[in-house]
Amino acid sequence: METWKHIQTAFGLFSAGAIRYLVAGAVVAYGTLFTFGLLTGPLIGGFLNLGLVHHRTGRPPGLGDLTSGFQNLGNLFLLSLLLIACWVGMGVVLPALMAFVWWAYIPLLILLVSLVTWWMYVPALIVDKGMSIWGAMRESKARVTTRGGFFPHLGFMVCVFVLPPLAIFGLSMIFPVVGFLNFVVCPFQFLALASAYDDDPVTQ
Repeated sequence: METWKHIQTAFGLFSAGAIRYLVAGAVVAYGTLFTFGLLTGPLIGGFLNLGLVHHRTGRPPGLGDLTSGFQNLGNLFLLSLLLIACWVGMGVVLPALMAFVWWAYIPLLILLVSLVTWWMYVPALIVDKGMSIWGAMRESKARVTTRGGFFPHLGFMVCVFVLPPLAIFGLSMIFPVVGFLNFVVCPFQFLALASAYDDDPVTQ
């Protein structure tokens, strides 16, 4: 797992199709918002497919590729439910535990972070390989293990998915207009994930 390499790849892909990726990212963001997260899995899967097609063929992304997330709708819908459960856990359950059962907060937080890291390739595997969600979970964990292990992948997740939003949030407290950078960062994050997923002979 070479985090910097995937960041560079994401930058190159984004630069080659910035407008299309921004539009696709907006579709993912607003589609997720207006469906209360129920289409998160299909939309993320479709966006990852944009990045994979572009990365493998050099063909600029087409918004029609975004619909690929609906070709395995059942498994991606289950992924949506799991993501909603994670968001509820992070945003509601863990803060409540911190207030009433403070000693349970750290173990559960570690568990959630571990699961997210082990399963980081799940949406790409469902879209690219047509796997079931359960098969994708097993395969994702196997790939994390064989391609550097847990901690390098955790570092990737922190650098790509945690630190940029935190930095934008902090800056937006001083300069509110900075908040619009989230519309750029979101596509960039999933392009980096597509690069990480494709950085292995078995994905070709």
